[in-house]
Amino acid sequence: MTPDPIAAPTALVTGASSGIGAGFCRRLAADGYRLVVVARDAARLDALAVDLVALGSPCVEVLVADLTDLAGQARVRERLIDEHRPVDVLVNNAGMGLGRDFDEVSDDDLRRQLELNVAAVLLLTHAALLEGQGLDEDQLAFLRDERQFFNLT
Repeated sequence: MTPDPIAAPTALVTGASSGIGAGFCRRLAADGYRLVVVARDAARLDALAVDLVALGSPCVEVLVADLTDLAGQARVRERLIDEHRPVDVLVNNAGMGLGRDFDEVSDDDLRRQLELNVAAVLLLTHAALLEGQGLDEDQLAFLRDERQFFNLT
């Protein structure tokens, strides 16, 4: 019997277009999740969406958003708490390192990094736990390698 695509749980994954985020999406798709994939690159998200449907996701929604800016954060937050399209799992995966020695980065670089690695994670986690469906903490995943954030050598 084919699973009911409407009854399938929905996962929202940030940083979905590459690396760990894309891998997480592939696993969730194979498990039959509906997916909301979030990243900055529309073309990569569109290509990923095709792959995810082929792997078994009944529905993939592409949400292009730059989580380093407030408008992008707000767009993802609004989708996350949409009561008509509930999200069952939030995967906070988006994050970035600057790839340069700490003394070589600008204030603007640090602000973008802070918005993505801290502010967006807190905003989306707050929304997921306290608004919308009111997810439980076991429905959240935080994926990052803290070593990527600074090169202090």
